[in-house]
Parts: sequence; structure tokens; C-alpha cells
Amino acid sequence: MITGLTGNAGHGSRINLVRKRPSSIDVARLAEVSQATVSYVLSNRTDKVISEVTRSKVLAAAEKLSYMPNRLADGILRGKTLTVGVLMPDFGHSFNSKILIGLESEFADAGYSILIAHNRNEPELERHQVRMLMEHRVAGIIAVGDEATIAELPAWVEQAIKLDVDVCVVDDSSLDGIVDTVVSDDIAGANLAVGHLISQGHERIAFLGGSELTTTSRDRRIGYEQALQRHGIDVDPALQLGHHYRTDVDPDLSPLIVGPHRATAVFGVSDGLVGQAMMRLESEGIYRRDILAFVGYGNLEFSRYLWLTTIEQHPIEMGRRAASRMIARLSGKVSDPVTDRVPPELVVRRSSFPAKEF
Repeated sequence: MITGLTGNAGHGSRINLVRKRPSSIDVARLAEVSQATVSYVLSNRTDKVISEVTRSKVLAAAEKLSYMPNRLADGILRGKTLTVGVLMPDFGHSFNSKILIGLESEFADAGYSILIAHNRNEPELERHQVRMLMEHRVAGIIAVGDEATIAELPAWVEQAIKLDVDVCVVDDSSLDGIVDTVVSDDIAGANLAVGHLISQGHERIAFLGGSELTTTSRDRRIGYEQALQRHGIDVDPALQLGHHYRTDVDPDLSPLIVGPHRATAVFGVSDGLVGQAMMRLESEGIYRRDILAFVGYGNLEFSRYLWLTTIEQHPIEMGRRAASRMIARLSGKVSDPVTDRVPPELVVRRSSFPAKEF
């Protein structure tokens, strides 16, 4: 609203428009109710009985004045806001983007806002972002696990717990029993992948692994070994190739085709790593699609263009479950932390096929 004009417009003086943001006092005055009643109505409080007539008067007054409550200030007065911080490692990764879709949809339905902090896979930046979220009095923090910053997790989670800030970790279960975690059932997913290859007659199945700084790569290796042992196939260390989990590394699989430890199939801990391996082999002219089968993990967007058989993790569902767990915890409906394992799904494409003789 305009509260005053100063200056002489006719003589080139500047007109100063001083705008006053409407307050809850203004709404109360217009609706002819108390300021406390305005607060109860606009906060959707259910512990106070407000008549529909009074509620309608308050809402009409707020709309007429274009009044919007200061949720941040209200939250600071209460010690917590209706905002949840989301610590995200990489916006460009479709897996993380889908987790965010699940989080946002669930929180929006429950009346929560989210404050996103992008740590860019940098430990120092993550420490800064966590402090920023806590300074904004977020009610809780949901962190998406990443091997570049996973070492920072225990320290700041301990601090958050001391400050009564609830935490949920997505895509890593290393803090199982300490905070809520939501992950793909990676052991089951690896069993599905390797079991599929074994059903096609493969026994010499190589494993393209990761650094195991996070539980995802470790659990997928465990599932790989379990599937082999369940079918009476010995685990051959020579077929386990440890590589950095990230896709900016160029894995060398040539020994699996031309060396003494030949394989007929490869299971990798991520679609990105498997895709890099496939492209490198083809660039060196030693890979034909009919002699080495591949199965990845993640069902990322590009996987369909490589016709890559893979494991669907359902990241949107992971995001929804993480948000649902956080909402339940903030509402006091849960007590002990749990690890929620989302069932994976095998997606079969052309990259996996029956085993061929050497």
C-alpha cells in the first residue's frame, strides 16, 4: 500500500513511493478479529476451534490486503520452520533430479517447503552448506549420499542431532540405526542382474566395481558374489575390477577379452561406468556386441540408447519415501531410525544375451 507521496512532481522533483508491507495486525483490523485468530487461521492450526464464518473473514481480509505470513520469522520464534533442507551432490545427474522430484511432491502435499543446497561434490562446500541450512532453522535435512563427500557425513549428522535437527540420508545406509536412510535394495538388485546373466548361460561374469566409500557399491558387490555362490559358481578375484565409481574415469576391460581371464559378461555398479567401458572397447576395436554381454545399474536416461540391460532403482519413489519418513518424524509419529530399502527392477535390453563359446 502507498502511505505517502513527497516532492514536487511539477518541478522535476522525484516522487517517493513508500510501500508498507501489510501485517497480521492489518488483517486482524480488517477482519475485526484478534491477531492471534489471524495466526491460527493462516497457520491452519487444528488445536483451536475457529468458526467457518471467522475463518472466511480472515481469509478474505488477507486476500484483499495481499498479505503473506512470514513463515521464516514464525519458524524462528518456534525454533524450527516448516522448511526441510535438501543437500544435493549433483543437479546434472538424472538420478538426483528424480529424487528431488519425489521429495518436492511429497513435501508440497504436506505443506512443507524445501531449501536446496548444492554441494557440487566438494567436502568444504558441504560443510558450509550444512551450516547455512542449520542457520536457517530448517526442521530437518535430507542428504543424498555421494562418495566425494561421504566422509563428512558422520560429523555433521552428529552436530545436527545435538541441535535437534532430524536427518534422513538417501542412497547410502552407512548410518543405519543412527538416522533414517532410504536406499535401493542394492544387494537384491545385483542378485537380479547377475542371476539374469547366469540364466543366459554365463558363468565367467566380471564385476566392474567402485571405491566402496558408500554402501551402494559395496552392496552391489555383495549381491554379485551372492548370486554366483547361490548357483555354485566360484568367485574369481581376477574378474573383479575395482574402479572409481564416478563416470569421469575410463575403465579398461580389454583383459576380459584378450587376456587369460576372459569373461563372457560384465556386471557394473553403475550405468555410467558400464557405458564408459563399452565405448572404450569399441574405440579400440576389440569389442563386438555378440561376444561380451553387459548389465548396468541405475537405468539412467542414456541407457536406452545403448540398449543396456540394467537395474531400475526407482529414484522418484526413493525421494517420496524419504520425504514421507521425514514428515512422520517431524510430526512425532516415529521413533527409532530405520533403513527403507526400495525394491529394484530388472530392465532387459539387447546388451545381455546368451553366452557364446570362447
